[in-house]
Amino acid sequence: MFNCHDKGVHRYMEKSSIRQLTVMQTGTVGETERAGADFAESFLYCYGHAKSTIVALFGDLGVGKTAFVRGAVGRLVPGAAVQSPTYAIVKEYQNENFCVYHFDMYRI
Repeated sequence: MFNCHDKGVHRYMEKSSIRQLTVMQTGTVGETERAGADFAESFLYCYGHAKSTIVALFGDLGVGKTAFVRGAVGRLVPGAAVQSPTYAIVKEYQNENFCVYHFDMYRI
Protein backbone atom coordinates (compact mmCIF):
# COMPACT_ATOMS: atom_id res chain seq x y z
CA MET A 1 0.00 0.00 0.00
CA PHE A 2 2.73 2.50 0.94
CA ASN A 3 5.97 2.42 -0.98
CA CYS A 4 8.50 5.21 -0.67
CA HIS A 5 9.20 4.84 -4.39
CA ASP A 6 5.57 5.54 -5.31
CA LYS A 7 5.20 9.06 -6.62
CA GLY A 8 2.69 10.38 -4.06
CA VAL A 9 3.90 8.45 -1.05
CA HIS A 10 7.51 9.47 -1.62
CA ARG A 11 6.49 13.09 -1.11
CA TYR A 12 4.40 12.10 1.91
CA MET A 13 7.32 10.30 3.56
CA GLU A 14 10.07 12.85 2.95
CA LYS A 15 12.09 13.73 6.04
CA SER A 16 11.27 17.42 5.81
CA SER A 17 7.95 19.13 6.53
CA ILE A 18 4.53 17.77 5.59
CA ARG A 19 4.31 17.35 1.84
CA GLN A 20 1.05 15.52 1.31
CA LEU A 21 -2.02 14.48 3.23
CA THR A 22 -3.04 10.89 2.56
CA VAL A 23 -6.70 9.98 3.01
CA MET A 24 -7.46 6.31 3.57
CA GLN A 25 -10.70 4.37 3.60
CA THR A 26 -10.91 0.83 4.87
CA GLY A 27 -13.93 -1.38 5.41
CA THR A 28 -13.03 -3.32 8.55
CA VAL A 29 -10.89 -3.03 11.65
CA GLY A 30 -8.64 -5.75 10.23
CA GLU A 31 -8.12 -3.80 7.00
CA THR A 32 -7.27 -0.69 9.02
CA GLU A 33 -4.76 -2.61 11.14
CA ARG A 34 -3.18 -4.06 7.97
CA ALA A 35 -2.95 -0.54 6.53
CA GLY A 36 -1.09 0.55 9.68
CA ALA A 37 1.26 -2.43 9.43
CA ASP A 38 1.88 -1.65 5.74
CA PHE A 39 2.65 1.95 6.64
CA ALA A 40 5.13 0.84 9.31
CA GLU A 41 6.79 -1.59 6.90
CA SER A 42 7.24 1.15 4.31
CA PHE A 43 8.46 3.53 6.99
CA LEU A 44 11.12 1.00 8.01
CA TYR A 45 12.12 0.52 4.38
CA CYS A 46 12.42 4.25 3.74
CA TYR A 47 13.91 5.41 7.03
CA GLY A 48 15.20 2.43 8.94
CA HIS A 49 15.36 3.40 12.58
CA ALA A 50 14.78 7.16 12.32
CA LYS A 51 15.34 8.85 15.66
CA SER A 52 12.60 11.50 15.65
CA THR A 53 9.58 11.30 13.41
CA ILE A 54 6.05 12.59 13.92
CA VAL A 55 3.11 10.95 12.21
CA ALA A 56 -0.24 12.66 12.75
CA LEU A 57 -3.57 10.92 12.24
CA PHE A 58 -6.71 13.01 11.96
CA GLY A 59 -10.30 11.81 12.13
CA ASP A 60 -13.51 11.88 14.10
CA LEU A 61 -14.03 9.69 17.15
CA GLY A 62 -14.32 6.02 16.27
CA VAL A 63 -12.98 6.17 12.71
CA GLY A 64 -10.07 3.79 13.30
CA LYS A 65 -7.05 5.85 14.30
CA THR A 66 -6.20 3.46 17.14
CA ALA A 67 -6.70 0.43 14.87
CA PHE A 68 -4.21 1.99 12.42
CA VAL A 69 -1.76 2.62 15.27
CA ARG A 70 -2.30 -0.94 16.54
CA GLY A 71 -1.21 -2.26 13.13
CA ALA A 72 1.78 0.07 12.90
CA VAL A 73 2.96 -0.50 16.47
CA GLY A 74 2.44 -4.24 16.03
CA ARG A 75 5.08 -4.11 13.30
CA LEU A 76 7.46 -1.74 15.13
CA VAL A 77 7.04 -3.11 18.66
CA PRO A 78 5.77 -6.70 18.28
CA GLY A 79 3.66 -7.92 21.17
CA ALA A 80 2.63 -4.43 22.31
CA ALA A 81 -0.97 -4.29 23.56
CA VAL A 82 -2.13 -1.06 21.90
CA GLN A 83 -5.05 0.71 23.54
CA SER A 84 -6.65 4.07 22.90
CA PRO A 85 -4.98 6.84 24.91
CA THR A 86 -8.26 8.77 25.21
CA TYR A 87 -8.28 8.81 29.01
CA ALA A 88 -4.55 8.60 29.64
CA ILE A 89 -3.75 11.15 26.87
CA VAL A 90 -0.55 9.24 25.97
CA LYS A 91 0.49 5.60 25.74
CA GLU A 92 4.09 4.49 25.27
CA TYR A 93 5.25 1.36 23.45
CA GLN A 94 8.92 0.49 23.24
CA ASN A 95 11.51 -2.18 22.58
CA GLU A 96 15.25 -2.08 21.88
CA ASN A 97 14.70 -0.42 18.48
CA PHE A 98 11.73 1.90 18.87
CA CYS A 99 9.87 4.07 21.30
CA VAL A 100 6.41 5.02 20.05
CA TYR A 101 4.33 7.63 21.85
CA HIS A 102 0.64 7.46 20.96
CA PHE A 103 -1.08 10.72 21.91
CA ASP A 104 -4.76 11.54 21.90
CA MET A 105 -5.18 15.29 21.44
CA TYR A 106 -8.99 15.27 21.59
CA ARG A 107 -9.24 16.84 25.05
CA ILE A 108 -6.23 19.13 24.66
